[in-house]
Amino acid sequence: MTMLIDTPRSYFYTYINQLLDGIKRDSSPAEKKALLKSIIKFLDENSRNPKNFADLVNFQFNWREDPILIPLWLYISFKMEYLYKNQRTLEAREKKLKPILDKFLNIVMLDFKSPQGWSATALAGRFGYWYTAYRLASVDPFAAGDKDMILQYCSSILNRDKKLRVMTILVMEQIPDIEEKINNQTADSGRTALHYACAYSNPEIVEWLIAKGIEVNRQDVAGHTPLWHCISGVELGIQHGEFRTGAQVIMEYLLAHGADPHIPNHKGKYFIDHLKKNYRNDERIVQMIMAMPKPESDSAEPTVAVKSVGLVKAIADDVVHNHDPELLEKGYEEIVLSLLTLFQRLAVIEFYPKDVMEILSRRKRLYNNKFDKSSQNRISISYKSKEIIRQIVNISLREDSLVTINPTTQRCCVKA
Repeated sequence: MTMLIDTPRSYFYTYINQLLDGIKRDSSPAEKKALLKSIIKFLDENSRNPKNFADLVNFQFNWREDPILIPLWLYISFKMEYLYKNQRTLEAREKKLKPILDKFLNIVMLDFKSPQGWSATALAGRFGYWYTAYRLASVDPFAAGDKDMILQYCSSILNRDKKLRVMTILVMEQIPDIEEKINNQTADSGRTALHYACAYSNPEIVEWLIAKGIEVNRQDVAGHTPLWHCISGVELGIQHGEFRTGAQVIMEYLLAHGADPHIPNHKGKYFIDHLKKNYRNDERIVQMIMAMPKPESDSAEPTVAVKSVGLVKAIADDVVHNHDPELLEKGYEEIVLSLLTLFQRLAVIEFYPKDVMEILSRRKRLYNNKFDKSSQNRISISYKSKEIIRQIVNISLREDSLVTINPTTQRCCVKA
């Protein structure tokens, strides 16, 4: 009978760090092979007691100066894949790294999520460890979930190497129920993976995302559809302000697959005007846009599309005024309740407290512009975001609440 002995943490961490410190990307193939063999042998020796081994490799610590909290097993995977980042296919990396990932995935419970809300898969993608991300994506319960950015990281490759973009597509294909998660938006900017793929001029990824059912007209918090990001993003070899040749192909593809260039952003500006003003005019794109019919706008009441973040800013001021002319004379709770009622009527289902502040500051500016600076009718009150948030939280706790709020992201959902 084999006796299972717990490996002391201090010994395990000291020895594994000594091995990892020897990692150099420019080491010879023989040196890399020897190092990989030593680490696998050391892990084999310490995995005879599975419980003790799991405790050791699941230990979490702050990595990098950021800092980012990660478990030791993920750190070891990153350090080992770093040796083979010059391998441009997953197959080539797998030949070297499969034993390491097999060892961890057989013992590790994938319940890790960083304080920032990132999954282990997203962290691997963020730093370009695509084989690690590929192996984790199919079994990581948090991959492409709420606040997770693995789809965005996969779509924001700034590299001319087509093989690298193919790698990231293979990672996304491993994520279970990808069609249900494909439209996930970032918590801060409201951007989908398609926004990023357009911004970084990745045509293969754009085609794959559209084939998976991503919405080509989903707006971010500024009201920009992915089409806008074909202009405002980056591309290797293209200086700021120059027309992005790679993005031109993507714009044509988007327009051919349902992208609507006539959707204004939250400042009421249109894509074609932005194109003409800031970049060298491309006649083919302009002709395609001009040939597309504009939506009719003869409805009596402006409407706001649902399932988008930040659309509160798109609500016309006269709609707010007609709904509640005395809005600025109310207290914080009455202001919030009044706007929640308006959001329900206009089918707005998501917003942030800062959107409420935007409406109030806009109403205040428009109101005060009607009067001289010395007039007593001018409004001088200063609305406080903390008080707005507090009132939304208070209202969300009621049984008949019109709204729910996530205290971490401050994203608010209006109940239908």
